Amino acid sequence: MNSNTTASQRADPESPEGATRNLASISPFFIVKDLQASISHYIERFGFKLDFQGPPGDVYYGHVSRDGIGIMLKTILPDVLPCPNHTRHEWARWDAYVYALDPDALFDEFKQRDASFVKELSIIDDGLWGFEVTDADGYVLAFFRLAIDDDKNMSNLASPSTPSDASSRRFYHGTRAALKPGDLIQPGYSSNYTERRSPWIYFTETLHAATWGAELAKGEGPGRIYLVEPTGSFADDPNLTNKKYPGNPTKSYRSRESLRVVGEQLDWQGHSPEEIQAMKDGIAGKEPIDD
Repeated sequence: MNSNTTASQRADPESPEGATRNLASISPFFIVKDLQASISHYIERFGFKLDFQGPPGDVYYGHVSRDGIGIMLKTILPDVLPCPNHTRHEWARWDAYVYALDPDALFDEFKQRDASFVKELSIIDDGLWGFEVTDADGYVLAFFRLAIDDDKNMSNLASPSTPSDASSRRFYHGTRAALKPGDLIQPGYSSNYTERRSPWIYFTETLHAATWGAELAKGEGPGRIYLVEPTGSFADDPNLTNKKYPGNPTKSYRSRESLRVVGEQLDWQGHSPEEIQAMKDGIAGKEPIDD
């Protein structure tokens, strides 16, 4: 295998490498405690579908799949129990990993489905942007993409974008301010990290990042997420990109120009009070990069 080939290319059957291959798919084989409970978990929490189960009259195996990704589930005997990797060694916790083209959207969906997360959307390993979930039997599945696919993307990260570049994109800004379409959100206020005023205004292309912005914003009102459009040039946020993480996995940006409110995002799910407090504890005392 060519080590310079990206994971997305390796996963694409239409790529030149994929055109010459013979093998089409593979299914991890998980021993489960309760087959029907496990099948239901994959359907309800992860959006999989049941492909088949059997044999008739004595069902003890089944196959579930989604987007061509399959998992085989099987019960053996009452004393043959599931044995997830993390029970054998804590750092070898993944039982399966799945390359996802858009882990941000998948994370939001799994949140709505009330999936159980081992790690929420973040850099889950060196250069991997995604999240980890656990199934009904404790198996850990990682869904991710490369934080950056190639050197060309890395070289373009610092290039500023203009409003014309953003005409077909959707941007969010989380806050506690009550705003209406047409209002301008100005830079020059203190951030969630410090009382020091910032010359920048921050926004994102992911609902996940905007949710944190709304929940961590200063003030007494409810958190709000607005759809916004930049009025001037903007660049990657170095607090979450380039200097701290490879690429721009959170699709976070900043601008010295105002953001114009075009609407409010009403359909979003917040974090638990415990998760919010843990995040506040994690950023306490940190200073943002404002240069």
